[in-house]
Amino acid sequence: MPIRATLNGNITATGGENADTRGFDYGYVSGAYASSWTEAGSFGAEAFSRQITGFEFNRVVYFRAKAHNSAGWGYGAEQSFTTPPPGRLVWAKTWPVPREVLEVLVDYYELKVQAE
Repeated sequence: MPIRATLNGNITATGGENADTRGFDYGYVSGAYASSWTEAGSFGAEAFSRQITGFEFNRVVYFRAKAHNSAGWGYGAEQSFTTPPPGRLVWAKTWPVPREVLEVLVDYYELKVQAE
């Protein structure tokens, strides 16, 4: 069973214009995100989430939430978690203190891993 993490973000303000894209950047190197997920639409100030599958065992994963409108991209503060070694059952949830960065805020993450 691959490692899955549910990343959650929150658009806290739009500046009067809804975001047209929102998503997450993530990877194994701090500040250098090899992967991203986005969805297009019209998004006001609201929470959003996405389950990402395929993380490697026993690795630190870095991620940030992001949103875009005509003013450009806004990014949440970088967060991280460590995936467990193979064969363990883990449930973890963290609620970091929200830090607003360009009107986008990482709210929390959930990591769910099932033993094979």
